Amino acid sequence: MTNSKNYKNSRLKVLFISSAEEIGGSEHIFKILLLNFKDRFDVCFLGTKGKFFKNIVESNITSYYSWGLSKLNRNKKKNANLVSVLIQLVLRILVTTMAVFQLVLKIKPDVIHCNNLNSAIRVVFALSITKVLRLFLPVKIKWIYTRHEASYLQSIDKSLDFVCMSLFDKITFVSKATLNSSVASKFGKFQRKSIIIYNGIDTALFFKNQEKREQFRKSIMTDETTCVIASVGRISKSKGSDLLVEAFCQCSAQVPEKRPMLVLIGPVIDEDISFVQKLKEKIVLESMTDKIVFYGTCSEMESTFCGIDIIVAASTQKTSESFGLTLVEGMACGSIAIGSRTGGISEVIDDQKTGFLFDADNRESLEKVLLYVIKNLNTFEALRKNARQSVADKFNKIEMVEKYATIFSGLHS
Repeated sequence: MTNSKNYKNSRLKVLFISSAEEIGGSEHIFKILLLNFKDRFDVCFLGTKGKFFKNIVESNITSYYSWGLSKLNRNKKKNANLVSVLIQLVLRILVTTMAVFQLVLKIKPDVIHCNNLNSAIRVVFALSITKVLRLFLPVKIKWIYTRHEASYLQSIDKSLDFVCMSLFDKITFVSKATLNSSVASKFGKFQRKSIIIYNGIDTALFFKNQEKREQFRKSIMTDETTCVIASVGRISKSKGSDLLVEAFCQCSAQVPEKRPMLVLIGPVIDEDISFVQKLKEKIVLESMTDKIVFYGTCSEMESTFCGIDIIVAASTQKTSESFGLTLVEGMACGSIAIGSRTGGISEVIDDQKTGFLFDADNRESLEKVLLYVIKNLNTFEALRKNARQSVADKFNKIEMVEKYATIFSGLHS
């Protein structure tokens, strides 16, 4: 285990743990908490090498590295995969346990907060030991697990989630959907230690800005005469990228005067390479290469959302969507939000008041909504205002931070 900075000894001490290597929505939220708690608590971070760890270090957060938090290698052979995953997991749990106890002795944290299932399961042995020690020694460490995932498809993940639910002192959910899809909705003992805290954004950063709008549109070589539609996030089957492309192709031909353009913003991970290749081939066959852009990853999201007219989240029913952070960011910047009626998206969008919902996995439903919004894009000023107000009221950074702060403090009151 290595560290990047000396640690201070004062106030409530909170250790944040994440196994993320890339930067996604849940990592953005974790970073917001770390940065906003720096002046209130003594915080430090335990993670694994990758873009997220580097980003946290560059944010001047006391950071420690452990190989035990690195991702598992999962192959496609079911039997071999299960054995391999279990061996890898046990090794990583042992390594993470040693890293956690080194930090327990070094900084004596009052609260340990795990960002997702992958990080939570790596600390279960350390957590179990501290719970036993509570019976004999004045060990006061409290453990929090945030469940960002809407659902788990593999039985091993469902079992591991149950273990974490059983052991952690507090469980936070990012939406009602994530709570309802978990065992916490079925057992009273889990319900009593569960709480829903919506993800929040900084509305001082995400707002309509003409200069930023022009900046993004210049990057995709277009202007105000184009209706820019976009999805932001991983390009994959589970995110409904193919459904969106198919619906866009159908809509585009019906409104040529709107000059619609679809921009797919986000990474392509190894397991999605074949899917994306087939998607690109389909786009070529449809003669849509001049209207559909693969933008890649983007670091200047505030400018990006300002340049988007319509933001779409087309997640499938099977994988669902825990929250819909990109929709919230788009709504704050004046984009019209369209989302599939699944998971936490239905909590983010109030249909026809702050955005529009369509039936998940239904291309015709998405096509109908998308075409309607494109045709009437200039008539939604009231809806845009409602959306911005909804973000300010329900999904703002300040409220989210205060709720987590109350939990941290309350566990030691």
